[in-house]
Amino acid sequence: MSSTNRGAERRLDDAYMTPGWCVRRLLDVWPPPAGLLAEPCVGEGRIVKEIHGQWWTMDVRELPEMNHVGDFLAIMPGTFQQLEEAAAVVTNPPYSLAEEFIRSARILCPHAELVFLLRIAFLASVSRLKLWQDIGTPDVYVLPNRPSFTGHGTDSADYAWFRWPVEKREAGCLRILKETSKEERAGRRTEAADVAAEATRKEVPCSS
Repeated sequence: MSSTNRGAERRLDDAYMTPGWCVRRLLDVWPPPAGLLAEPCVGEGRIVKEIHGQWWTMDVRELPEMNHVGDFLAIMPGTFQQLEEAAAVVTNPPYSLAEEFIRSARILCPHAELVFLLRIAFLASVSRLKLWQDIGTPDVYVLPNRPSFTGHGTDSADYAWFRWPVEKREAGCLRILKETSKEERAGRRTEAADVAAEATRKEVPCSS
């Protein structure tokens, strides 16, 4: 997903890859649940590489990091038993189809937490009021640094991880994630940064 600048050419299949540091900031406050994890828009597998676990993966394009080729939105309930047993769905969906992915994930993965990387503006549209009524209110973990999904400058929008617990609820929590250093955002990780991140992950996350 990316909010392209005016006049920018969009990439094929809305393929904007998730920076690894965005996933690491999520892990600072969200411990993945035990069990199968699902990634319906796996792409190059950036999320899968950062979150260790057993994964069920899919993408519309044939790529090395996935289990299945196809359209997640076209899956009929009961097609994949693994999805029905998934503990969490973690993904960065095409923004134009984000609501469809959220609704499909809730139907196909009824016992899973849903964790989606979305523009903060996704909260604001009155057209999505029905979504909040149907799915419930998420926790919102705000990234203070804007991601670069292309490797050429940061995005033109602000982003957050949206987390829906299994049970629908009327209220969630807002949390501002820690700043990510320029070095880490450029792909240069240090041992000191990893130690600091591990210390942060011992903090109590937002309650459900």
